[in-house]
Amino acid sequence: IFSVDAHQAEPAIAWTGCVKLIDGHANAVTAKRDGTILADMTLRGSFTNDDFAKRGIKTGGIYAWSPVTKAVRMLPGTELRGNNGIEISRDETQVYVAVPNDEVVAVFDLADIAKGPRLVATPG
Repeated sequence: IFSVDAHQAEPAIAWTGCVKLIDGHANAVTAKRDGTILADMTLRGSFTNDDFAKRGIKTGGIYAWSPVTKAVRMLPGTELRGNNGIEISRDETQVYVAVPNDEVVAVFDLADIAKGPRLVATPG
């Protein structure tokens, strides 16, 4: 984790530490202004690429790390198949996750993430 102080005469970036995620393959992260980190985990546990690509299994999901509890947890309702990339909306109300094998972007409402995503087609 880096912190940036743009108010100094010479802006500086400082290393402030690491966040250990669960075992698996996190391929992208985004963060909220409160310090919460959202990680896009493509393969959790012992899942493999074949599990999502050939078997259609939901192998990944969104994990959140809280700066308050220092705990990592999978957000319920975010299980996805081969997800690869995450971004948060500017107003921090939605999170977008690319799911290339399904040719969609999964859009989650952060106020009610457990209800699952709205899917936006991204053919090709």
